[in-house]
Amino acid sequence: MTPLYLYGCGGMGFTVIEIKRAGALGSYDVKGWLDDSEERHGTTLEGIEVVGGRGQLSRLGSGAAMIVCIGDNEVRCRIAREAEALGVEFPTAIHPSATLFEGVELGAGCIVNAGAVIARHTRIGPHSIVNLTATVGHDVRAGTGTQISPGVNIAGGVTIGDGVFIGPGAVVIQGRAVGEWARVGAGAVVIRDVEPHTTVFGNPARVVERRTPEVAS
Repeated sequence: MTPLYLYGCGGMGFTVIEIKRAGALGSYDVKGWLDDSEERHGTTLEGIEVVGGRGQLSRLGSGAAMIVCIGDNEVRCRIAREAEALGVEFPTAIHPSATLFEGVELGAGCIVNAGAVIARHTRIGPHSIVNLTATVGHDVRAGTGTQISPGVNIAGGVTIGDGVFIGPGAVVIQGRAVGEWARVGAGAVVIRDVEPHTTVFGNPARVVERRTPEVAS
């Protein structure tokens, strides 16, 4: 079996442990946690040792696999890039209770949590998260490092840029575009396109913050 390391000892890491216990990731054996908090190094969580932090990446070797289990999109993408350059493999973690329709494509390192539904011909980029009971409509295109939170409802034909965060319970109506590194607040209803590097809240969603690309990326 391929040794698998989980980067990040938070809630998303425990989600991947539950996905493994539910019968997914069958060809991978979880060998250790990686985490940037030095006080966790050498401790054991869920019977698995925290073997180190970012400095451990170069010691994993090209035969190892890793899933980056960090909620912050920018941090998750940065660590994934570093590991990819070292030849680390990135499996996808899909809970058995999730429903993926015909033609769904998931990039390397994606996490799909319990009860999520992803409709036909949708493509989701690497290192993205589709969380509990989220629904993603047909022909959606989502970029790298996106995060779709619990209870989100994305209608068909939506385009989602790299690094987008969509908060719990938000709705995006059909055919809209959410620009790269935008943030959609919890419960927001997106009825118009969202510009890159902006934060929107409310029903209907309105811009409450604009960020420079240097801050967001």
